Amino acid sequence: MYLMDAVAEPTVCYDKITFVFDVADGPDLPPGYVVEYRKPPFVEGINTTTEGFKDAKAYLYIEFQPTATVDRRFAGSGRTTYRGNQRLALEGMEHTVIVEWLKDYEDPTPDDITDDKVIWVIGLDRKRPFTVDSVGAAGVPARISVIVMR
Repeated sequence: MYLMDAVAEPTVCYDKITFVFDVADGPDLPPGYVVEYRKPPFVEGINTTTEGFKDAKAYLYIEFQPTATVDRRFAGSGRTTYRGNQRLALEGMEHTVIVEWLKDYEDPTPDDITDDKVIWVIGLDRKRPFTVDSVGAAGVPARISVIVMR
């Protein structure tokens, strides 16, 4: 399972952050995930921009597993599947103030094939109700959306 894209978009009723996956050789289902409120530090030994961002008062921790951003089925160092930003653009968002990929966690030891997590953090202006929507279907990239209510 490989992260391909991440986007943030405002709607009339909620802020929506969507993660898109290439299921590779697996079933047409999104990866397992954890989405929960956490306090920093999010990962021991890794400092994030989010935890120092003054407008962020509450933090949603998002962990996808098994997931990676480099497809190691290709020779050499593999093929990068996520070419997006470490922080997402948030134009028009109501409560979401920062969305950050913890890139330093992604692959701390390139030869460790058991390191199969991708972690993101969403900084909010305050604790808000949220839900998660996941979609997987034949011929359609798997998606997981975190929806922050207004």
